Amino acid sequence: MKRTLSVNGFDTEVFFRDRAVEEIFRPLLRCFTQKYEEEGRRQIAFIAGPPAAGKSTLALFLQELSGEEGFAPVQALGMDGFHYPNAYLDTHTVKRGEEEILLRRIKGSPETYNTPDMEAALRRIRNDFISGKPCGVRWPSYDRNLHDVVPDTYPITGAILLIEGNYLLLDEPVWERLRSFADTTILLRAREEDLRERLISRKVRGGMEREAAALWYENTDRGNIQTVLNRSVKADFEIPLIL
Repeated sequence: MKRTLSVNGFDTEVFFRDRAVEEIFRPLLRCFTQKYEEEGRRQIAFIAGPPAAGKSTLALFLQELSGEEGFAPVQALGMDGFHYPNAYLDTHTVKRGEEEILLRRIKGSPETYNTPDMEAALRRIRNDFISGKPCGVRWPSYDRNLHDVVPDTYPITGAILLIEGNYLLLDEPVWERLRSFADTTILLRAREEDLRERLISRKVRGGMEREAAALWYENTDRGNIQTVLNRSVKADFEIPLIL
């Protein structure tokens, strides 16, 4: 099944095998829809996985497929809108070992996400439903042309909120608090060697020289991949790299 999706600000043609659609994606959508109908409330699902494993693409594909086939409507949302803005990353540091490192140097690592604000947004989404109020949250986005966050981008409209991000299943207290809002968790599995070229090409497409992109991979992306693969908790569903 072919689709053209706007992934991270770029129109991208993607292809999913019919077997994956029939055996993985439609059953997932049926599961979401059944829980939504049985519980009578908006569902929140997390998709985690290493950088470049295809989380954004899969979330957008499930959003489109849900609308075509009568499932409960899915809304794909990215965790990357909760990066700290560049202005913050340029003025704050984190200690790694004996070295104080500017957050901008490790952008994309767990420390560069504003998890308190994301937790507050998820709590408000849940509380607005319980109170019967219209959801007043607008979800932020990350613009890969600006290389910065854009606040208050998307109103919350979906019956199923499908939130994707690298670290949503990390076995750490801050991420565990975020997971307390998730009704379903999904982990995309991939090998590090399958992701290197994807990540370098993504940086080049965003305007970085290839040599610099390869260096960024070695200094930042590689460690982030290993963090996700080695420190994520078990998910309700695990899916191998399929894109």
